[in-house]
Amino acid sequence: MRVPARPGAALAASWLLLGLLLAMVADPALFTRYSATAGAAVEHLRAPGGAHWFGTDQLGRDVFARIVYGAHHTLPAALLAVATGLVCGTFIGALAGAAGGRIDAALTGLMDVLMAIPELLMSLTIVILLGFGTFHAAIAVGVGQIAGFARIVRADVTRVGAMTFVEAARGSGATFAGLLWRHILPNCAASILGLSVLRYSTAILSIATLGFLGYGAPPPAPEWGLMIAEGRDYLATAWWMTTFPGLAVLLVALAVNRISRTLADPSGPRP
Repeated sequence: MRVPARPGAALAASWLLLGLLLAMVADPALFTRYSATAGAAVEHLRAPGGAHWFGTDQLGRDVFARIVYGAHHTLPAALLAVATGLVCGTFIGALAGAAGGRIDAALTGLMDVLMAIPELLMSLTIVILLGFGTFHAAIAVGVGQIAGFARIVRADVTRVGAMTFVEAARGSGATFAGLLWRHILPNCAASILGLSVLRYSTAILSIATLGFLGYGAPPPAPEWGLMIAEGRDYLATAWWMTTFPGLAVLLVALAVNRISRTLADPSGPRP
C-alpha cells in the first residue's frame, strides 16, 4: 500500500526560506562581509569557490552578496505591489458585490476590460508613464493586479452576502458599511489572504522581469532581475552570474506559492 507523501517538509522548508529572506532584508550584513556594489578588478569572473560561494561578476563583485542585498530591493517592492492591488481591488470588488445593480455592472465591466490586458503589458505601460525605478515598478505591478483581486473579492462578497446571518443583520437595521465591515469582509478574509500570498509570488516574478528589461532599479543596484540581465552576456564563460540570481527568484516564488496553498486551504496543506 502506497503512503501519500507528507507535505510537512516542503512547507517547513518554505517557511525557513522565507524567514531567511526576511532576515536578509532586515540586516544583510549578517550574511556576507562583501559589498554589493564595490568590486575588485583582480577578482572579476571568479568561479564559485571558498572565497566567493556564488562566484564574482564582470566587475569583481561577489554574486552571493549581491543576491543577499538584492532581497532588500525585490521583496519589499513585491510587498508594495501586492498591497496596492489588495487595497484597491478589495475596495472595488466589495463595492461591486455589496451594491449590486448598475454599480456592479459598471465595475464588473471595467474589471473585465482590465483582465483582458496581460498584466506584464499593463505594468510595462504604467512604468513607462511613471518612470523607471523600483518604487514605480512596484506600483505598476500592483495596478496590474487590481482586477484579479477585485474579481475574487466581488465573488466572495456576493456569496457571503446571500447567507442567512447577513440577511438577518440587514433586517435588524444594520447599515451598508456595517454589513460590509462586520459581517461580509471578515468571512472573505481566508480566500483574500491566500490570494494575496499567491500574488506575492507573481509580483516577485513580475518585478524581476521588469528589472531584467531595464525598467527596475538602475545599475549598480543589486536587483535580481537586473543581475540576470547583466549576466546574460557571460553565459558561456560565467554561468553563475545568471544561474544563482535566477534560482533565487525561482525558489522564493515556489516557497511563497507553497505557503499560499496552505493558507487558502483551512483544512490543512495539500500533498
